[in-house]
Amino acid sequence: MKALRLLSYLRCARRCLCGKWIAQQVQIHFDKHVSFTQYKTYSWKKVQVSNTLWESRIKDAVDSQLAAKGWKEVDDNGDVVVVAIGTTNIQRSLDTFYNGFGGGGWRWRGFGGYGTSTTTQRDYKEGTLVVECSTQSQGN
Repeated sequence: MKALRLLSYLRCARRCLCGKWIAQQVQIHFDKHVSFTQYKTYSWKKVQVSNTLWESRIKDAVDSQLAAKGWKEVDDNGDVVVVAIGTTNIQRSLDTFYNGFGGGGWRWRGFGGYGTSTTTQRDYKEGTLVVECSTQSQGN
């Protein structure tokens, strides 16, 4: 299946997540041989995210970007079908802080001593949003 991966519309997701949530990495893949000027309408197939609060935010962000390109949303049978899938994973970060030079001991050039170090663990959510646009004939 030769899907038209218009992930350039991830910019809309980045705008949707602005403020506290700024995208750190955006990847764009699309068929460079396709003229996107031939497409004028689109319809949504699904928005799949773990938190339902994000569904309308994602749809609104994608809708505004597509409208800026002159595309119109239709209920069914658009030139392009849009699917958005978002996932999150828990990632772990370890941060170590070294404090003090301490008393005795051997270090660089025989100086130094015992210091203390504190390591803290921080868990955070890392998310991925994929927006795929494909033509009806490609049979999603």
